[in-house]
Amino acid sequence: KTPFSTPTLSAVDSSRIADVKLAAEALARDLLEPKISGYYVRRAMKDAKYYATASDLPMGDQADLVDLGMKISAHPKVTNEKIKGDTENLRKAVENAVIAEQHSAEEEGSHGLSIYASYLQKAYDPLKSKNPITGLVEDTQRFSYRKLAFAQNSPWEEFLRNKFKIVS
Repeated sequence: KTPFSTPTLSAVDSSRIADVKLAAEALARDLLEPKISGYYVRRAMKDAKYYATASDLPMGDQADLVDLGMKISAHPKVTNEKIKGDTENLRKAVENAVIAEQHSAEEEGSHGLSIYASYLQKAYDPLKSKNPITGLVEDTQRFSYRKLAFAQNSPWEEFLRNKFKIVS
């Protein structure tokens, strides 16, 4: 990326975020079905628009929510029609919540909202015990993705944790 490129910026109507959460959770629930291969889902996720990687503290593995869903539902080995419908519902929910969005050509594929989505098995929740400012390992999990309100009792967190058989 060039140092002077415009990052993805968006204005979001927070009263509509609940609909985005419900749509993301519906997608995650359907992705948890045993017939859906975690291998192919990870391959599709790898092609999505990412803004940071696990090594980019404190953000780590942030993907464009709509692009991520579109890449998963478009993968030839992910044939469940419910996932295609979930992705369309997610796209509509994000489109409804994002009232303005701007990005440079380098950020093509951006829709205004990102989500934590590590497609690398070992990278899941890389912030679990690292201070995002210093990068030093700490004894607590206060910087953990799992501590976010979105992750609490969330099918999305369950999808990340269980579909890829993460052990942590």
